Amino acid sequence: IIGTLSRMLKFFIKKGYIRSNPCRDIDPLRKVDTDPRYTPTKHEVERVINHLDGWKKTMVMLAAGTGLRISEILALEWGNIKGDTISVEASAVKGNIGTPKNEYSQRKVRVDKRLKVRLQEMRLQLLASNSCS
Repeated sequence: IIGTLSRMLKFFIKKGYIRSNPCRDIDPLRKVDTDPRYTPTKHEVERVINHLDGWKKTMVMLAAGTGLRISEILALEWGNIKGDTISVEASAVKGNIGTPKNEYSQRKVRVDKRLKVRLQEMRLQLLASNSCS
């Protein structure tokens, strides 16, 4: 954030809007080492899900409950969902839908009952809102 702000302020200096960049005087934040392989516990995931609603909740439930990549979730269509099975057939990257990451990415994934119900409710809400239009 500080780097981005500093670049913006450098631009403002060039344009003559300001004389100096106050970001130079900010000490960088202390780096915290984390385990890149950290996986949240079921309890941690449930806490996140309980604080979400709408499509955000569905996205997190899909990612946590199926292991789908975000690019795979974004490329899903209702036709990919049949009962308790999701067919992963595409991937969305930078707004473009194309083939999945690799040959093993095209697969069928089962969802638990809770996620199945969530997806059914979401689809019904979407159908109801489209029929009212």
